[in-house]
Amino acid sequence: MLPLPKSFGEGFLYRNHHPHCWFLSQVLPTITVDSFIKAMERHHQNLKDFNGWESIPWNSFPEMIKQALERQSISFNTFEGLLEFTFQEMRTYLKFNELNQLREVHQSADFHLLELEKSRAFYEKIKQRLIHKYNQPQYVNDDKSKEVVSLHWYLPHTQIKLQYDYQYKVVDELGAGAYLIDVYFSPQN
Repeated sequence: MLPLPKSFGEGFLYRNHHPHCWFLSQVLPTITVDSFIKAMERHHQNLKDFNGWESIPWNSFPEMIKQALERQSISFNTFEGLLEFTFQEMRTYLKFNELNQLREVHQSADFHLLELEKSRAFYEKIKQRLIHKYNQPQYVNDDKSKEVVSLHWYLPHTQIKLQYDYQYKVVDELGAGAYLIDVYFSPQN
């Protein structure tokens, strides 16, 4: 749970123009961007039990996330309900539900058809990073016929899926997107 500021009149107010969010905007307390960033730093210590992704709580509103990203000098784009930026060398997409709250994170990297070894090395790096943060995955599937490896973590509040598609394929005439690495984060239901 994020700490509340001492004064309810200061800082960033959860507001949304969606008609269903009016009640939430009236009920939810005011949270300063500073308290949000401090909470992010505190939660980074134990992400396994954190109710969110990379210290951003599930159900966060886009404006609060944008302000935190700007303060950390991370540039981002917004389009059609997505917030897109680069994080940990991967394209990162934050997806929001009909109440405009964070509900899913998708990170992606693709490699040219001549970069199989580079894609394998990157996959191993991402896998080791996830293992370091969340321990060993609870489920691993290496589908040799489709040439896809999937690893799954089921945490108290978040589920994670790392998928590496190493099947040789030509996606376009330049060979881009032949090998894919995707990481999906979503709340446990």
